[in-house]
Amino acid sequence: ILRDLREVKALEDTVRRQEKMAAIGNLAAGVAHEIRNPLSSIKGYATYFKHKFKPGSSEQEAARIVIQEVDRLNRTVTELLEFSRPSHLDRQSVGLKDLIQRSLQLIEQDAEHKGIGIHFAPEDGDAMICADPDRLNQALLNLYVNALQAMDRGGQLMVRLGPHTGREEVIQVSDTGPGIPAEQREKIFDPYFSTKKTGTGLGLAIVHKIIEAHGGRIHVQSQAGAGSTFTIALPKDEACPSKH
Repeated sequence: ILRDLREVKALEDTVRRQEKMAAIGNLAAGVAHEIRNPLSSIKGYATYFKHKFKPGSSEQEAARIVIQEVDRLNRTVTELLEFSRPSHLDRQSVGLKDLIQRSLQLIEQDAEHKGIGIHFAPEDGDAMICADPDRLNQALLNLYVNALQAMDRGGQLMVRLGPHTGREEVIQVSDTGPGIPAEQREKIFDPYFSTKKTGTGLGLAIVHKIIEAHGGRIHVQSQAGAGSTFTIALPKDEACPSKH
């Protein structure tokens, strides 16, 4: 007797992942809160001494570096807290075309500075879903930033809306970077896994968490030397509360 256990295994993998994410989230929240308070004190003293030192002196430059590094640590702490907090969604009716256009405007200057072209291919009409626009915008921005970082100088960032299915709306974010090695593809959504020396490994984990909270799916297709494509599938929901 043969039984197809793929669906059971997928469910078990999902449960294990959720349990691991919950444990890591609780640990991250505690660590982040303990770190943030002394960071504020360090930055305050560094700012004080920066103004005490002679302009252009090595001492003032050292104080500036301390402030810069504290800000970097604080961004990491913010990501930890973002990852650990519950995925509360303020759902409303969202037009994906307008949302994507607005999100792309936020990275135009960074893309132009690196000589990267941005191309958006919307489908006919405006796909509407029931979602939290701020959280979805955050997920898209994380994908854009990852794509820009993957391309050193030049390249293309492409966003495509559609083709949609009967139950889902689809967003594809592609880049022409170096691609993701096969052995890393299954790990890229795991918290703290990063291929970048200065990365926290939380960006794509947060993206996965946001998409999952919306009842959606995200997966990546990549080939060495040929870039990567992240595909997001979000469920259509006609029963969306109106936003007042």
